[in-house]
Amino acid sequence: MAYDFERAIEKLRGKAAMVAKRYRIAVEQRDAAREEIKRLEDELSQKEREIKELKMKVEYLSVVTSARPSADEMKRSRAMLSELVREIDQCISDLQS
Repeated sequence: MAYDFERAIEKLRGKAAMVAKRYRIAVEQRDAAREEIKRLEDELSQKEREIKELKMKVEYLSVVTSARPSADEMKRSRAMLSELVREIDQCISDLQS
């Protein structure tokens, strides 16, 4: 009978050691996962800041592009202004006559 208890106790010790080993592994994996989560959150924050910065640059570039006319637009504007100046000159000469 004493032999059976010793054998049962040895089995329990072995199982307890195995459970303790699995627990340590699980804790290590959990800690590694937490570190990975922290790293990924930091990376995400950095990428979000970078995206925000790039969106602002795109907005600035689109504003600058729309504020700066193309060569064709400049030619059309000059032609229109020249025509308006001619019409104003004609109106002035008509008023003076």
